[in-house]
Amino acid sequence: LQSGLPRKIRPKYSQILLAWKSSRPLSVYRHQRESEQRGCKLALRSTFRTREETQQKKKQKKRRFLS
Repeated sequence: LQSGLPRKIRPKYSQILLAWKSSRPLSVYRHQRESEQRGCKLALRSTFRTREETQQKKKQKKRRFLS
């Protein structure tokens, strides 16, 4: 993570996560929390949407086509 630190001293996972979270918007926080609840440690996708949100987006697109 940081070149200044020797290899032996690795920050704990939670600390890495905190650093990662603090440099990103809140939506990412929410996504991270939800993915932790689902039991997957690192669900770092390029889009930080939940499955429900993507489903809704798809429905909206379909509606646009139909109307």
